[in-house]
Amino acid sequence: MSPSIPRSPLAALATLCLTVPALAQGLWSDDFNRPNGAMGGDWTVQNGTFLISNGQAYSTGGDHHWAMHNSANADWRNQKVTVDFLPRIQGPNLFYVGVLLGARTDWLGAFLKVQDNNGDGLYDRVFFWYGVNAGSSWGSPGFFNLATPIPSGRMTAYFTNNGDIANLDIDSNFDGTVDEHFQLAGVLASPLAPLLSNNVGIASYGSPGIDNFEIRDTSVSVPVVFCTAGTTSAGCVPVMGATGTPSAAATSGFTLSCTSAEGQRSGILFYSISGELAQAWAPGSSSFLCVKAPTQRTLTQSTSGTAGQCDGSLSLDFLGWIASNPTALGTPLAAGQTFWSQAWLRDPPAPKTTSLSNGLRFTLLP
Repeated sequence: MSPSIPRSPLAALATLCLTVPALAQGLWSDDFNRPNGAMGGDWTVQNGTFLISNGQAYSTGGDHHWAMHNSANADWRNQKVTVDFLPRIQGPNLFYVGVLLGARTDWLGAFLKVQDNNGDGLYDRVFFWYGVNAGSSWGSPGFFNLATPIPSGRMTAYFTNNGDIANLDIDSNFDGTVDEHFQLAGVLASPLAPLLSNNVGIASYGSPGIDNFEIRDTSVSVPVVFCTAGTTSAGCVPVMGATGTPSAAATSGFTLSCTSAEGQRSGILFYSISGELAQAWAPGSSSFLCVKAPTQRTLTQSTSGTAGQCDGSLSLDFLGWIASNPTALGTPLAAGQTFWSQAWLRDPPAPKTTSLSNGLRFTLLP
């Protein structure tokens, strides 16, 4: 059974209305990597208590704890929230981790959570509710069982069909691949839809670990770095970046780059459409292969710059290269498609005679 709810926000549905604030597009995240103690950061706790322990957030006590992110501001239809749900840090096994899309201070919002529903220490059920542990949903059934209960994982909550369908993806092993998908339609016809805000919240019951929180406005594409860059034999740490707009309809205007590379080395930008990875490149190497196979190489380039210095770089008009290579991996391009990219750099003294950058993830717009 679910934990009992200390208060119900449902009465507000019939009487309240909301003026949605202006849209601020972007990306917001929190890895909770700060000293143990109060959660702090860019959060306002609405109920209960959140603390930091060894780089994770967690709630304390048996109440329904939740907090609202202060800076995140995106139309609720475009909110995409990702968070890691982890084993309990303390207390009994009955626990959940949830996100509140379109969050309001009166506990209302589209509340999607994953829960240890039977107290065995494994997350086994997901819920779609009107508010923080509201006990009622806009559709039926309002909950679904995971095919395989898991001790931890990554949840991603978002809307499709112009906001009518709430979706919850579960990645059970943090490899970037969706292992289970759940959805519930009917949001737009419910009394909740006109009340949803531009805000986002996080909630938990018991004391499960919470980590790697990310809020994305899906109406824009904000490239995100991931994985760890290797250090070259000259002490350089090559990093990925991007400029422009990754539009599926365009044939130019989005440039991938790798900077802080060793000068006068050859290199290649390559990519995957299968997800991220963190696989050791070679024994003794500080580099990691950050993207899953299969991968696509682009053209071989020189980093230019000065030999032995970290002023080299690679650059590629990604959309232009795709237009010139219509059979490349990932073609034809489509809005919503995600790519994971990385740089390979020649480094003769290094293990495997090469070094790798970190990774860059980006999603195509229309």
